[in-house]
Amino acid sequence: MVPLRTFAEEEAPFSLVVHSNALLAADYHAHQSEMEIIGFLAGRWNAESRIVEVVDALACESISGHDADDEYTSVEMDPASEVAVRDDIRQRNLIVVGWYHSHPYFKPLPSLRDIDNQANYQSLFRDAKNDTDPFVGLIVGPYDPEMPYETSVTTWFWTQTLCNGERRAMSLTPTVQKDIILSEETVKRLVEYAAAHRGHSGAVDFRAVWRQEIVGDGESVLVSNAEKAASAWLSHVRHFPGETSLAILTALLEPFGIDSTSAKENFQRAETALALHRAAQ
Repeated sequence: MVPLRTFAEEEAPFSLVVHSNALLAADYHAHQSEMEIIGFLAGRWNAESRIVEVVDALACESISGHDADDEYTSVEMDPASEVAVRDDIRQRNLIVVGWYHSHPYFKPLPSLRDIDNQANYQSLFRDAKNDTDPFVGLIVGPYDPEMPYETSVTTWFWTQTLCNGERRAMSLTPTVQKDIILSEETVKRLVEYAAAHRGHSGAVDFRAVWRQEIVGDGESVLVSNAEKAASAWLSHVRHFPGETSLAILTALLEPFGIDSTSAKENFQRAETALALHRAAQ
């Protein structure tokens, strides 16, 4: 894994705005597999104001393998799936503004392969007219047992190539824009993809234990993958009214064999977990 560098003030190539629905879509996809997943980020590029806006995250089929350079599992997009998703984004009157993938059980820092992939994407989607590479990378860390809270850890980055050819992974800090609605069409798309991939190799068992935690009174409790995922997903929709958030969470958990009663229990537990997270910040 490669440590991130930060831009000096006013040196960043653009500002980054990320919609909450895009964060949910990427996080939902990342929780489904013990193997790395991958997809594209759809949005807009405003050259005049120099703002990259990430509106949605769309899952791609992946080709996984072993990366000999850094001894971590790597992931690449299936070419046919890549073409199909890019066409889908174009039909939505959006453009590809980035890619995302997961580091399921380890820190979401880019590998050497990730940095090379990011640089190649930046070259492919370069805005030559404005001398800018308006393309970002997102790494989602859903299940690292060392993470401080149950919400996923995310890393946004961009590759800077120096005159001598050296490539640096540069940290990007997004402004999160909370969407006022999450459409039924979007929820249906996420759920249908999850349901279609439940039998795939590496699918996460949502009833299995994620980790052991110590609660306020010193009692040791076991947290399931479903409980952990519920906290992570709720963090992206908790700005909606309670009944709406519960309905969304129930729909998202259904493909993993979590019934409505258990979903409500997970919802209530997640609200408490997120409250503790907010209090600690």
